[in-house]
Amino acid sequence: MSALQPIWIHGSSLGDVNALRALSAQLHERGHPLTLSASTASGRTRWEMLIDQAFFSNAESVRLSAPPLLSPLHVERSLRESRAQFLILELLELWPPWVSRWAKRGVKIIVVDGRVSARTMWARPLLSRSFASLSLFLAQSELDAERAIKMGCDPAKVKVCGDAKIDSILHSLAKSDVPADAPQKFELILGCVRPRDEASLVAGLTAYQTSRPDDRVLIAPRHLQRVHPLLKRLRRAGINVQLYSELTSLTDSSPGSIILLDQYGELATLYYHTHCAIIGGTFFDRGQNLIEAAYAGCGLIYGPLLQSQRAHAAAITNGGGGQVDSWLSAFQLAARWQSERRHELSVDRDALRRLQGSIERQLHEIDHLIFG
Repeated sequence: MSALQPIWIHGSSLGDVNALRALSAQLHERGHPLTLSASTASGRTRWEMLIDQAFFSNAESVRLSAPPLLSPLHVERSLRESRAQFLILELLELWPPWVSRWAKRGVKIIVVDGRVSARTMWARPLLSRSFASLSLFLAQSELDAERAIKMGCDPAKVKVCGDAKIDSILHSLAKSDVPADAPQKFELILGCVRPRDEASLVAGLTAYQTSRPDDRVLIAPRHLQRVHPLLKRLRRAGINVQLYSELTSLTDSSPGSIILLDQYGELATLYYHTHCAIIGGTFFDRGQNLIEAAYAGCGLIYGPLLQSQRAHAAAITNGGGGQVDSWLSAFQLAARWQSERRHELSVDRDALRRLQGSIERQLHEIDHLIFG
């Protein structure tokens, strides 16, 4: 097989694209032409930003495309135009019409960072043929590997490689110019806030401001389409809030400022400018990535729901520290940490380093598939 193979790489959302960026960069550096796609607007915007910021050394060999999810004709046309020989899907983006048709045309289908939840197992009748057509399923954990086999994947094609999100985050941060001793610009960051967090966040923030009126707080919604609804909710509650894009620099924020982040790709570096972060998505949903804040050295406060991030959380936090049961409790703990000038949760950096290496393992398996 030729050394250079056109590869299509697809992730659903912003988080998926972030997880794929290091792998895509490595494949691009090896000379493979890439087609990139995402299911959501935030994911596509992230691919566009990476291309515009010269993340890929030769942009001419990288193209953006809409994923062929509309019709069989769309699936066939996309294959002709891209001439893809490999399709890499993040997590479990197994769209049966896309996967089955391309597999029949000889395209090798690879799932990276594969995760199979208990809920996915209920979809076995719908997804079993897609699992059976996979050339590689690179699982995050042994449990995911076992479930993939039960879903119909050939056991010989299932490998445990870990979660590439850690490698991707560290790869990105290594390229950033944030100094290790970056000055504190915010007393508190509320990261990855999801819609179900908003009402409790506003109530907790109101109480927090009463006890600590001079603290500067940054709020980062998980999805930018929630910026304006959250802005209205905050203002209705009497909270004076400013958009991040309106600042000319971080030094513009005055004591007591509440800043709402309305730009992609900023949160990971902004974590360096605080000592304390409350992580959304852990109070009402199935969990949210803790790694970016942990790597920046933040004291982490998070909720009880970490199903999708359990392994990371156990390694990073040693299973305790800043875990609370509600947003109100999270704000109370943050206020105590600030007043006592301490942050109890020490990040286990050795454990974080031990979680690395997924990209290398994925590349080894993909190279073996390409070159035989």
